[in-house]
Amino acid sequence: TDALTLSASLPNNLPLGDDIKLNGTVSISTSEPKFSLNAAASLTIHEDMAPVLCSAQLAYTGSGDFQVTATADSYVLDFGKTGITIKQVKISATEKSGAVSGTFSGDAQFADGLELSASFEFPAAAGSGFELDLTLAAGKSMTATQLVKATCGDSAVSGLDMPSDFASTLSAEFLSASVKLQSSPAWSISATGKMSLFHISSLLAVELQIKQQSSDWHFGLGVGLGPDFKLGDVMPSVSSDALQSFDFSDGALVVSTFSDAFSFQIPNANAVKVTDGVALAASISLSQGKLAPIKSWTGIDALVVTSSFTFDSDSFTLKAAIDTDWTIADIVSFKSANLEFQVGGSLGVDIGVGADVAVNVQTQTLNFKGELKFSEDTMEMQVGMTTPWVSPFGVKGLTIGDVEFELGISYALVPDLLGFSGSLTIDGETGSATVFIDIADPKNNVIAASLPSMHLGGLISSLTDHKLPSALQTTIGDVGFKSMSLELNLGLTPLTFDNQTFAPGFRFMVSDLMLPFFGDLETSAGSSAASGSSSSRRLAGETRRLEGLLDGSDESCGNTNSGSSSGSGSGSGSGSGSGSGSG
Repeated sequence: TDALTLSASLPNNLPLGDDIKLNGTVSISTSEPKFSLNAAASLTIHEDMAPVLCSAQLAYTGSGDFQVTATADSYVLDFGKTGITIKQVKISATEKSGAVSGTFSGDAQFADGLELSASFEFPAAAGSGFELDLTLAAGKSMTATQLVKATCGDSAVSGLDMPSDFASTLSAEFLSASVKLQSSPAWSISATGKMSLFHISSLLAVELQIKQQSSDWHFGLGVGLGPDFKLGDVMPSVSSDALQSFDFSDGALVVSTFSDAFSFQIPNANAVKVTDGVALAASISLSQGKLAPIKSWTGIDALVVTSSFTFDSDSFTLKAAIDTDWTIADIVSFKSANLEFQVGGSLGVDIGVGADVAVNVQTQTLNFKGELKFSEDTMEMQVGMTTPWVSPFGVKGLTIGDVEFELGISYALVPDLLGFSGSLTIDGETGSATVFIDIADPKNNVIAASLPSMHLGGLISSLTDHKLPSALQTTIGDVGFKSMSLELNLGLTPLTFDNQTFAPGFRFMVSDLMLPFFGDLETSAGSSAASGSSSSRRLAGETRRLEGLLDGSDESCGNTNSGSSSGSGSGSGSGSGSGSGSG
């Protein structure tokens, strides 16, 4: 005959080199190939993968090499919560001197019918992990949701509660994609490609990363926005004419469920890092609209603003650190400032600058923390002071605490109002005080104060550091007031500050008036009768009110005293006397 063939059964799990074990039948022939084998084989192609159980054909031609062709109906890659099934597996390899090299290919199955062509060349470089290239077939579609559900489970998508405008990022189709599954430094899938999203005409760069972290599986998705776009194109639900008047560039939308930060590199810009939430970032030019004063003060052309959302929050404020200090009109200095760009506010877009603020008041510098707000026509700075203001304007014995400061600035960068309010402490008594100055028209000023009680003697001693002479203590010094309030508006029109409106003119009101020289009236609780000095007397009754107008041409005032008081008393000295009185 022209050819002879010898067939024999092999022992179980017969090793062929380090990576192949055979179970099957061997055929030896005088024709080519000289030696061939059909067997059930267990093929190890990487230490991070379980062996592939396949049907193998081996051929030996006398050169010392075995040519291996193997197939398998399916292979389950231990990846994700339930594993990735690869069907129609094909292996083409060469075994030489115990080492195996070749290619692995098949069709990887993901959620909702997604199928990706898988391929891997082995062996991998020394020290590197397993790497499987996944390719979307022509005419097929893929979404981030399909990859995430197949690896992280259905709840990873269905459990998300993020702003509705962003939901399409998970369900939109990749128009092109490169997908890679790898085992080092940790098991992960990464997908990069292009999507058509939102109301932006250009295709957007997209990156998806899925990996195991803290014994569970998580994902991060980044979408590059730009190069130029309107924020209302990304978030139609909050779009407004005011919002659409601003241009943004080089932005990104990032969604992450990682407990450690997921980082997305914005094309032509910096990376955005997000931990378990949603972030929107973009560059905004400070030459636009109400932002122009910030550029004028700081010299900065543009800022990168970022807003972070938690999955159960609809809040939306873009913020950016302003890495410089500046001063307005030599009055107010800003440090550690942040731009805040609130979408959907009363103006469609509310803009403010939060900062540490130093205010120069005459020879003193006061430190505040607050915000500069941009309104329709002006900018208003509202700040709060946590430490007391001792000796304001150099007035000894006076302390103003819990100060709230307001400064108005026109868009011509000219200050137009100045005011502050807070608690007022004199001689141990604490009330309130307000001062307001219309810088554009300094005649329009307001001064308002209130105290629960006050004695002139204590007031004079506190303000001057001098004790009142004893000769005046029983007359002026013991004059006192209860529930005193004072309002003084030196202008001709009502002025509003700190949510209070002050009518033109003056108002002085007290509920109780204590006079030491009114004869024998009701003795006040704070009198000094026990020491032998003359006691002050109290005019009891309802509020005494003194008010009037100061209009520069016609001054008038009125004095209102309602209520009644009565009392009796006696006194003795070197002589004796008695008397009674009523009023």
